[in-house]
Amino acid sequence: MVVFIVIILILFFVLLSYLAFKHHLLQIYFFHKQAGLKTGFTYQESKSLYWLAEDHRIANKTVLLNFENKIDYILSNEIRRILGSAESMQERDNKIALYFEIRRKVDLALDRKKAQSKKVTSRHLNPHQKVHVQMENGTGFDTSILGIDNNHIEIKLPEDQYIYKISWKEKKIKIYFWNKDDAEYILYSRIAQELKHASLCIVQISHSSHTKRIQKRRYRRADVKIPAEFRIIEQDKKMNKDPKPEKGWIYNLSARGMALRAEKEIHKDSLLEINFAVNSEPLSVMGKVINTNAIQNSKDKLLHIKFTKLKISAMNTIHMFVYDYTDKKGKNAFIS
Repeated sequence: MVVFIVIILILFFVLLSYLAFKHHLLQIYFFHKQAGLKTGFTYQESKSLYWLAEDHRIANKTVLLNFENKIDYILSNEIRRILGSAESMQERDNKIALYFEIRRKVDLALDRKKAQSKKVTSRHLNPHQKVHVQMENGTGFDTSILGIDNNHIEIKLPEDQYIYKISWKEKKIKIYFWNKDDAEYILYSRIAQELKHASLCIVQISHSSHTKRIQKRRYRRADVKIPAEFRIIEQDKKMNKDPKPEKGWIYNLSARGMALRAEKEIHKDSLLEINFAVNSEPLSVMGKVINTNAIQNSKDKLLHIKFTKLKISAMNTIHMFVYDYTDKKGKNAFIS
């Protein structure tokens, strides 16, 4: 009789476990259909985020898709747990990469909502903000905002005698700028006034609400100033048999690429090997120069580089730095 009761209890608990499992499968399906697909998740990503929310007893899973602090909290805790686990390095790297891909897609989804809810105008520009100005004939230059008042935006023209000879007044211009934590915009306006001096030329630009949103960075970037050493592996489709180390500074960084300031003249499409450190962890990446820009009042160039070869572990390290998953000492909290 006792054995029979034990068997019945075991079968009862097995049935309960099966029903709970089926319930979760159904909930995962609806979470993926109602929220995951809108965020750009794969089914595996929706499933992983669902179980993380369950572990943290979050009943409304969609709250993680609307509040960055909440998803950062559970992801940082989970990454800490993974790095302290007995799993193989490859398993840990793959899991962490999955969670950062989820985080990246949440960023993009929140950005789309932000774009629909607000109108960016010239009044979103800030003093000292870097911009790119383009004329009607296509010529352009990089500069920064000198000042803003209720009527105008003031910018300084580059020290180019040919440009000084141009009459700027009433000319139509485009101003390319990044709106903080958002995307790149084009502002369409015209020159209201030009103020010329012996060694300085300033133009006043009329405020405008005519803007166009043209690009959102698909990977979050951090503004940095990190020393780097690089070698030119290939330039002008010619392999460099004995690449010598060159010095540079990384000015912004993401898991997809970087902006690197360099003294040496480097051409577009060149292939570089770049060595640098993030939170004292040495990293080595391969990258292709997709664009170069002159730096005002300097012979240096700013190289925009897209990574072509990046280990998963290095990508995760950059993600942890960019998303500021750090401890109070400023070091990466997840690197033991």
